[in-house]
Amino acid sequence: MLFRSEAKYHSTETRYHCPCGLEPEAEAQLRNLALRAFTAIGCSGWGRVDFMVGADGVPLMLEVNTVPGMTAKSLVPMAARVAGIAFEELCWRVLETSFAREPVAR
Repeated sequence: MLFRSEAKYHSTETRYHCPCGLEPEAEAQLRNLALRAFTAIGCSGWGRVDFMVGADGVPLMLEVNTVPGMTAKSLVPMAARVAGIAFEELCWRVLETSFAREPVAR
């Protein structure tokens, strides 16, 4: 049994599926839930919301990650590639969302 960090960063056996293979309606539901969770806790810009879906089809939110990885094995760059967004473009998009839209009160 591999520990999470071993499976994620070192194993050559770990496989990610992007797209995940769910029906479009299920993916849309998860996208909506992710956005609602992200904004509900006051996040803005970019991030990642992780879910697990049980055999019963019910999604379980695991975490809202406000600083997801950007390495060669990270999920955000993988999803961007699938969406046709090159890594360089992804970096620019992340930077653009990092600027405050309104002045921060001091």
